[in-house]
Amino acid sequence: MFRNKKFIWIIFLAFPAVISWMITGGHANVRAGYTPVSAAREPSSATGADILCWQISGGIPMANAVAPTGGGAVSLGQYIPGERSNGTIRFRFGLAGCQSQAQAVELADVEAVNISGPTAGDINVDYSFSAQASPDDATPPITYEWSPAPKRGQGSTIAVYSWADAGSRTINVTISNNNGSATASDAHTITISPAIVDVTAVNISGVASGNTNVDYSFSAQASPGNATPPITYEWSPAPKRGQGSATAVYSWADAGSRTINVTISNNNGSATASDAHTITLSPAVTGRMEVFMPIIKR
Repeated sequence: MFRNKKFIWIIFLAFPAVISWMITGGHANVRAGYTPVSAAREPSSATGADILCWQISGGIPMANAVAPTGGGAVSLGQYIPGERSNGTIRFRFGLAGCQSQAQAVELADVEAVNISGPTAGDINVDYSFSAQASPDDATPPITYEWSPAPKRGQGSTIAVYSWADAGSRTINVTISNNNGSATASDAHTITISPAIVDVTAVNISGVASGNTNVDYSFSAQASPGNATPPITYEWSPAPKRGQGSATAVYSWADAGSRTINVTISNNNGSATASDAHTITLSPAVTGRMEVFMPIIKR
């Protein structure tokens, strides 16, 4: 009897039982990325049978989980953020009945989102808009829903839009995380202008002949008729009045042939057109009028 007890005592000393397991990782304020979770025998010198059972409770999914065996630090897996589960992650392992320890994990909700992008543009041009979630450490994954549906980029942080018609357009984005339990939205407005139509030609209309010291008006007609305003008009030589407008007034003191020119431009001067017009001037009729009467002889 004594020897049996001594033998048992010797075995106990040689193979001390596992007292407990210390769990590290996955603690409070884990918000982003993957957080390793490890378990180690306590004390580290303890020996005994391999862990026979372990489990995770609380609805928190784990990736790359490995059942612990042997001594030292053992990786149990990684916490997958973005899956909402208030409370704790519970690990069970050990010998009969399994030991357990709980670790709380805090998930960071999205609180706001801001759309950045242009506020003005032209029709039939692609424009990119980006959505920035707040806080920066909001727990992924974060979903992005743009409305109206973009040309491309639905479900991502960057969406591309293009419009065929001019006018004011508003785009919206709604983001969410933690299984949709947290959401935030923002709106952004862009004003779309019609396509720019360049001037291609101009025609001066007016009299081709006249007299000195008489005011004559000449008008410049830009083509095409839907050329994008504003259109600038530069007459040369400088007119008596009307410089900068579509109609210019000229008057000459001397007879002869005179040529006037106009140059028009639009689209910030990138498109121009010119025309010339000639008028022939005669001296004005001046002096007294003489009336000749027939002589009647009686």
